[in-house]
Amino acid sequence: MTPDLPKTEMAIVEMTNAFRQENRLGTVQINATLTKAARDYAQFLAASELFSHEADGRRPADRARAAGYQFCEIAENLAAFVDSRGFETRDLARQMVEGWKNSPPHRKAMLAPGVTELGVAVVKAKGMEKYLSVQLFGRPASLQFTFEIENNTNATIRYTFESEKLEIKPRFTVRHTACSPGEITFDLSSGVFARAVGARYETRDGRIFKLVTDVDGKVRIELFPSVAQ
Repeated sequence: MTPDLPKTEMAIVEMTNAFRQENRLGTVQINATLTKAARDYAQFLAASELFSHEADGRRPADRARAAGYQFCEIAENLAAFVDSRGFETRDLARQMVEGWKNSPPHRKAMLAPGVTELGVAVVKAKGMEKYLSVQLFGRPASLQFTFEIENNTNATIRYTFESEKLEIKPRFTVRHTACSPGEITFDLSSGVFARAVGARYETRDGRIFKLVTDVDGKVRIELFPSVAQ
């Protein structure tokens, strides 16, 4: 059996999007530049008989950038299957996708919440019924967003964003540029019993977090634009 490779690639995209939807994530759209980067690398792996994410001495991000894809997030999955009997088109796609789903690092790439675009390539190795696949996820740089924190108090305020512990000094403004929306938590207490207080705020493009002091001396967070806007 000889699979129809273009149809196999489309089936991988279809199955990947179905998996993302099952996990309440948005679908990814085929991107021509990512597809070219994926195909070039799949062909290199087939010709060289090497198999790793850095077999050509570059990282997935390097290959995507060299192909002309400007990104703020990139992730790559590889797969290789051999069967002397050959493969049926959708069965080859299914085996590749199921293999990724059942591998934690590959599953993480498939379910990356911020990625929006995808390139997929499947190629046949010479002289055997061996097929290689490269799946390249991306989020374009154009989707980066910016938000600000204004500390209008007389205290240094600690906060956590994207698992990183940070602080902002009194009367300072900090601007963050991030790849995709996330959560930010402010620590408004101090001392041995310090703890993060208040809700976990969602970051979004253009949002400003203003830290102000109430008449009773407590720090309050004001959001602009407000949640209702």
